[in-house]
Amino acid sequence: MDRNFDEIINKFSEIEPPKGLKEAIFQRIEKEQVRTALRKQRFFQFGLAICGIFSFAALAIFGRAILASEFFSLAMLAFSDLKTVLAMWQDYGFSLLETLPTVSIAATLLPIFTFLLLLRQYAKFQEEGYVGSVSLT
Repeated sequence: MDRNFDEIINKFSEIEPPKGLKEAIFQRIEKEQVRTALRKQRFFQFGLAICGIFSFAALAIFGRAILASEFFSLAMLAFSDLKTVLAMWQDYGFSLLETLPTVSIAATLLPIFTFLLLLRQYAKFQEEGYVGSVSLT
């Protein structure tokens, strides 16, 4: 068994790899790393653009919802009748909380939060040195 193993090892040690194989392998690995970095960069850019668009749309919807709700009317009451509001500040505070459009707030904060998370990941990606130096040649 040991003799067969030695014969096999001797046969493979006589085989020479083609010239330039090592360089070709490293070039392919580097090319794949560049492709991966480019894919990540495009993902971040696309995600940031989509989240930015959704953030502006959500802000517009939130603005419309807060103007249409009673919250805006009650909030304006503090400017027009301050004495009454100060006298009944607890009831006024509870009324403000009851009329607060929480669904619109949540719908507005979700794309903004996602945008900020993607921005943070993009900054980490940029710190690693991939962004800007990525080119597929």
